[in-house]
Amino acid sequence: MSEPNHSPHPITSAADSAAILNSFPGRRSMTLSYATLRTLLEESLPEPSMPRQKRPLASEIAPAGPATAGASFFLRTKLLPPRPAPEILGRLRLLERLTANLTLPVTLVTANAGSGKTTLVADFLRQQDRPYVWYQLDHTDADPAVFLGYLAYGIQQRVPDFGETTLAYLQQAQALAQQPERAADVLLNEILEGT
Repeated sequence: MSEPNHSPHPITSAADSAAILNSFPGRRSMTLSYATLRTLLEESLPEPSMPRQKRPLASEIAPAGPATAGASFFLRTKLLPPRPAPEILGRLRLLERLTANLTLPVTLVTANAGSGKTTLVADFLRQQDRPYVWYQLDHTDADPAVFLGYLAYGIQQRVPDFGETTLAYLQQAQALAQQPERAADVLLNEILEGT
């Protein structure tokens, strides 16, 4: 079964593809540079082609557990910290400051884009013996159900049996739509009950 075309550009049919191949000069088996091939394709296609979006691998998608049955799934790559860089500039003063802040309920790290916030925090967490949840946010996390679902699922990876109440509540679309802040209360209660 073919996938629907969500692109504004038409999908080239097999007959059109064959016509494009036959329009190439010379032999059909030849070595072409990327630039030459790109030029030939752009001249042959009616509209510029759009780059294909990378699909997540099956191993990157966490299967929904019993508490998350239904349409929920979690992309594991959103919950993986970045790989350590081969050579990281040690920032001892900032690492010491993060260590001192472990007694506080929240530490917010802010700086300009590209200044190394992610690298700093990931390096700091690798040096700790404490469990942590890494969660990479994107535009889809503006939805409270998505955000709280990932947060509960991330904690569940560290603390077995965590999140059953929260994930069950998130499955109740009507209750969630009427009181989205209630889902945060459910998550916080479940965290407090586990400590």
